[in-house]
Amino acid sequence: HYSAHIRRMRLLYSRRRVFLTELIQRHCGPHALSDFSDNAGLHLILNLPDEADDVAIALDANARHILVRPLSRYYLTAQRKKGLLMGFASQPETQMEPAFNVLLECLKMHCPQALAEAEKQNAPS
Repeated sequence: HYSAHIRRMRLLYSRRRVFLTELIQRHCGPHALSDFSDNAGLHLILNLPDEADDVAIALDANARHILVRPLSRYYLTAQRKKGLLMGFASQPETQMEPAFNVLLECLKMHCPQALAEAEKQNAPS
């Protein structure tokens, strides 16, 4: 029973990872997602421009009941990469897109340049 449960959960988390990856790439561009060598883990990192205030974005998102963590808080050095740590394990796909749309509102308000690349790619030629 346990091995069947593990298989089901791996499949479930894989689908959720793919769904969130597609949302990020569609709305923020292909380079907005940190590239990891494997598909392990239950979090993704949404990269933000260096001038972004990932702490302010995370606080705004959290106030709107979207739980993300500022990546810069995980650095000990003065040079900190900006981004958002996003978990997907507990969020069904049916709730991901509405939640991501709320996060997009926060990004538009605090860091519109984070969406600029995707907007250029999606613009009619």
